[in-house]
Amino acid sequence: MMKLMLGVALLHSLTMLVSGGALAFGVYRWLGLRFLSKGWFNLDLAWALSLILVGGVALIWAIRQAPDSTARAVDGAGYRRLRE
Repeated sequence: MMKLMLGVALLHSLTMLVSGGALAFGVYRWLGLRFLSKGWFNLDLAWALSLILVGGVALIWAIRQAPDSTARAVDGAGYRRLRE
């Protein structure tokens, strides 16, 4: 099973590397460096915003899914006393 998982991960990595390289070469070859320098956007900002958005969605989802589980995980006996 471990060989299969490592093989899938290796195949995925190589495929992403080749496809990303081909796309980068195609953009460079057909559009040139001038397009890249003028049409580029701030990837750091895009990554930061996407991480904040996904983190917020995950937090809200976790709170709505199991609102009692956090109290139970902290102190099971105390949780029961508070609920009674």
